Amino acid sequence: MEDYVSYLVYFLAKQANIPFYLFFHDDNIFNRYFKENILSKKQITRIIENCGHFFVVSEPMKEIISLNGGKNVSVVYPIPDGSFIAQGKRIKSEKFNFVISGMLLPYFFEKTVEKINDAVEETDTNIILIGSFNQDYKDSLQNASKIFFYKKFEELYDLFSFMVEETDVIIVFYSSDTNEEIRSRYSFPSRFVEFCHLGIPILIIAPQSAAIGKWAIKNSWLSYVSSETKTDLVTIINKLKNPDFRSACVKQCRYFAEEDFNPVIIHNRLKLLIEN
Repeated sequence: MEDYVSYLVYFLAKQANIPFYLFFHDDNIFNRYFKENILSKKQITRIIENCGHFFVVSEPMKEIISLNGGKNVSVVYPIPDGSFIAQGKRIKSEKFNFVISGMLLPYFFEKTVEKINDAVEETDTNIILIGSFNQDYKDSLQNASKIFFYKKFEELYDLFSFMVEETDVIIVFYSSDTNEEIRSRYSFPSRFVEFCHLGIPILIIAPQSAAIGKWAIKNSWLSYVSSETKTDLVTIINKLKNPDFRSACVKQCRYFAEEDFNPVIIHNRLKLLIEN
C-alpha cells in the first residue's frame, strides 16, 4: 500500500491497538504523495514512526525509509507468481528475437525503445513488444521496422509459453533519465524476478543510479548495460548472439531463480520477519 491508504491502515491499527506492516515498491510516499499533498508531512511521520515493519523491494528503498526514520526495514523481493517450468523450447528460427513485455509508459519509454530499435536494425535482429498499445503509440514507432506488436496475454502461463518458444533474449529496461522516471531509483521490476524462471537470457538496460542498475553491478550481471548509446547496445547485442555467452547468461538466471528469487525462499523469509 503506497498511497493514502497507508494512513488509513495506520489509523485503523491505532484504533484497534494492533501492529501494522507496509509493503513499498517505490518511493511514492516521499515523492508523489508528499509533493502533491496527497499526504502531509505530519501524516507521513505518523506512518513511519508507527509501522511495525517495512518490506521494500530494493536496497535504495530501504535506505530512504531508514533515513526518514523507519526502524524495521527489510528487503523482500516481489514474490513471483509461481516458478514456471518450461514445457516447450525455443522454436528453431533464423530470426533472433528480443522480447519486451510489460507496461510501456509513454514519452521516455518511447525514446528508449527507439534507441533499442536502432541497435537492433544494425545487428539484424528483431523486437517483439507484448502489451496493450493504442494506435498513437504504434504510430509513434511507425519507422521502427524491426518492431512487431503482440497483444497482452490474459494468462501468465500463456505469456511465458510464448516467450519460451519465440524469445532469444528478454529485455528489461528503465529510462536513462532517473529525473524523468523517478521510480527507477527505488523500484525493482517484478517482471525481472518472474522472467529469471524462464531460462532465457535477460538484458538489463538501466542507469547505474537505478535500483536494478545497482543490483546488476553488485551481482555482476553479465548482460547489463548502463548506457543507451547505439555503440553500447550494438556491442551487447552482438555478444548475446553468441550461443556460449547466452548459455552463461541462462546459468546466471537459473541461479537467482533457485536462490534469491525462489518464491518458497521469499515467502519463508517474509514469514520469519513477520513472526519475529
